[in-house]
Amino acid sequence: MISSPRRNPENFIKIQNEIEKDLGALLIVPKRLTSPDPFITKAKTTLSKSIKAYQWNGFVSSGVYEPDIKTTPKHANRALRIMDTLLKCFIARGYRIEHQFSFSRVYLRKDYMKIKIREIRKQIGQNGSEN
Repeated sequence: MISSPRRNPENFIKIQNEIEKDLGALLIVPKRLTSPDPFITKAKTTLSKSIKAYQWNGFVSSGVYEPDIKTTPKHANRALRIMDTLLKCFIARGYRIEHQFSFSRVYLRKDYMKIKIREIRKQIGQNGSEN
């Protein structure tokens, strides 16, 4: 069976090594948000506790035309740092980023993928089981 060149594990390892070599320090998520992307700054304002319009059931969401982030206020700063690191790495690799009405896309030529950061939520039902 002939595998696709895109799906070949050796290609993935080669690309991973190339990314780690090229981006180095950019791949490390910082402990503090320093010199954030302008879209991250907007999302930080939206995720702050002062804006009630984007809060629902204990979670906060970023606004329209901002990076897609859904998390609890407790973990909002961590989510912002992770998304900021991702955006900077994509841009350094030559990708184009668009923040649409309710989602974010990363483009490389004509191909794209949606990206978001979402905190997993476990819900306990009436009978005590997790949903």
